[in-house]
Amino acid sequence: MGIAENKKTAEAETLNTRPQTLAERLSYYAENATVWDSVMKVLGYRQDNRAVGFPEVKKFLTWLSNLPPVKVKITNIFGEGDKVAVEWILSGGEGAKKFEIPCANIYDFKNGKITGVRMHFDSFSFAEIVKGS
Repeated sequence: MGIAENKKTAEAETLNTRPQTLAERLSYYAENATVWDSVMKVLGYRQDNRAVGFPEVKKFLTWLSNLPPVKVKITNIFGEGDKVAVEWILSGGEGAKKFEIPCANIYDFKNGKITGVRMHFDSFSFAEIVKGS
């Protein structure tokens, strides 16, 4: 797989945030994949912020997809070789509870599958939003 395919996969993985798209999202991951997301610790999911191996990745992404609905708007995708970065805006809420949080995911690929992703954003603000809903 080339960089163009890796970018398409990273884009699709970033956009598939709801339970109804979970199976598709999981199909992008390798058996030995690792996900790092600071929200894990902030929301009490896991203290080391890591899901290692497909069963743990599936468990985390299932948990994540069942949080309150959000919108994702991709603003930039770039990469080289087996590395892809996706910049995106996480938004949701209404009225006084409306929010927008800039985010970035850094993906590692091998043979067209995601072997690692690091999700970077203001997890404290997101946790406050989730806890308040």
